[in-house]
Amino acid sequence: MWRFPQWFAVVMTVLIRVLPSLAGESILPPTYQPGREYVLRSTQHAETVAGFSGEAKARQVADVELEVRSVCREREGEPRLRDVAVELLAMKIKVRLGSVEMRYDSRETESGKTVLGQTFRPLIGKSFSVTLDEASEVVGTAGMEAFSTGDNLLAQQFGPEQLKQIATPALRLGVPTRGAVLGESWKQDREIELGPGQRLTAAFDVRYARDELLENRAHGVIEYGAGIDADLQTAPGGEKVPGMTIRIRKGRVNGAISIDKELRFPRSGMSMTTLTMTLPNPSKPAETIEIPVRQSMDFELLSTRRLGKFERP
Repeated sequence: MWRFPQWFAVVMTVLIRVLPSLAGESILPPTYQPGREYVLRSTQHAETVAGFSGEAKARQVADVELEVRSVCREREGEPRLRDVAVELLAMKIKVRLGSVEMRYDSRETESGKTVLGQTFRPLIGKSFSVTLDEASEVVGTAGMEAFSTGDNLLAQQFGPEQLKQIATPALRLGVPTRGAVLGESWKQDREIELGPGQRLTAAFDVRYARDELLENRAHGVIEYGAGIDADLQTAPGGEKVPGMTIRIRKGRVNGAISIDKELRFPRSGMSMTTLTMTLPNPSKPAETIEIPVRQSMDFELLSTRRLGKFERP
């Protein structure tokens, strides 16, 4: 059976997870409001060109669209905590590796019979929950095991961690709890964990750049940028083993998010990531390959409403 090269899975996993779970004359930090439902859609496009010495260079492209429904409730007996129930409503995936292309669309019945469909179709309709504290930091999760799809290398790239980031857009941009005034800027250092011993350190410069009026509603636009500099261990368990390190240097993330001031929630956002990865060749430890990587991501709030008093999530 045809399989993706191991280095393709590594590249795509880093791409998807490197992106930070982000975020009149002032703006309050974005947050989920208890008793409200949010439907979000996220679209990602990622591409690389790679191949070890002596191999034909292959262009890999992945397009992923996810739609999720989130409902926020106050934690009973713990008012400082909020639980956000997240359901995966729909998914579209298109992957091209050289001349090979695979697709899956959860809204097309026949698509479920494809290789990607057999992997991802069981995830549609499943839910997990994210627990947020008063500062909208993620302090706990539950039900993530429902999105485990075994040892399929491709499936591991579109699992729980990606869904968690989509469910909490822009909540971690560090907007001061007192709020921010137009033109104010601040720094936000984040360590993104990719697994045991695998972390990316991103130093964000964040700025409340401007106000805008969308559909007669006031929005504040937050712009951010960060450099990426990291060494990732590919050995089992994240152990430091010579010849098993992925190096990322001079990487860059830039993006902007538009926050509805009344809702205190992101309406839309986009980001662009560019970097070069240096990977070891598993069969020839002394040999490496440089892989240029480019990924764009955008999201939008499709709808939101306040739930009825007796309405269940």
